[in-house]
Amino acid sequence: MRLSLKQLRYICAVSEHLHFGHAAEACFVTQSTLSAGIQDLEGSLEVKIFERTNKRVFVTEKGKDIVERAKRVLQEVSDLVDAASQNHEPLSGKLIIGAIPTVSPFLLPRLLPKLRKQYPQLKMFLREDQTAALLEDLDNGRIDVALIALPFPVDKLVVTPLFDEAFSLACLPSHPTNQLKQLKTHHLQDESLLLLEEGHCLRQHALDACKLQAASYGVPYQGTSLTTLIQMVANGIGITLVPEMAITSGLLKKTGVVAHGFADKSVKRSIGLVWRQNSSKHQDLKLLADFIKANH
Repeated sequence: MRLSLKQLRYICAVSEHLHFGHAAEACFVTQSTLSAGIQDLEGSLEVKIFERTNKRVFVTEKGKDIVERAKRVLQEVSDLVDAASQNHEPLSGKLIIGAIPTVSPFLLPRLLPKLRKQYPQLKMFLREDQTAALLEDLDNGRIDVALIALPFPVDKLVVTPLFDEAFSLACLPSHPTNQLKQLKTHHLQDESLLLLEEGHCLRQHALDACKLQAASYGVPYQGTSLTTLIQMVANGIGITLVPEMAITSGLLKKTGVVAHGFADKSVKRSIGLVWRQNSSKHQDLKLLADFIKANH
């Protein structure tokens, strides 16, 4: 029996895209090459991995197990290559980091110049996405580490908390909440609270930090980014919650929107790094975590 890494990549790609054409594009091969490779693999294993109809592709029950094993094999091979090619210098070589949209544009522009100066041999590549997608990328080996907000359910990953940051209320200067000397979370009840769409962890972290239940606030609109939410606030549509790093990065400049801090200092979120337990870059990622703690 002969199996190839290409065949394993092919079945992982089809499992991800559930479309042979899209999977072929992702693997940079023709659809006929990908289909032939998968047929050879199914013949060698004497197992049907996929079922195809005119409109859909399904992964068989046995196929799901084979795909998961293939992912682990490919990840081990990737780690082996990384370990063999690693430079002896700390934080050197290629590193793919994923970051959530409510952290990446505000934290990384301040960190990266310092990081490049301290570790000039490091070649960092960035991927921005929502937390669930980044954790899937981490599991599949597409990224080495993810910069996310905590808490978030993770399975069998190294979790390293980095720092906490406060939430502030973003509103117009004339809004009643801005006139309060001590802003407390209960003042948000019955307000038109603008939130990010479902899937953005900032949404739930902000609600949890303010101890708000769905019945206690109105959501007239939902946004796809913090920038969109601030523009809505500037147009008098409502108020929103903004993390400290977004404010210090100048998100509110020239918008007419002001930030009002909460009296309760527990209104905050935590930022952390997560990576695979068996990562060959474990020591480098610990160094990266220490660097972010010291320079954020």
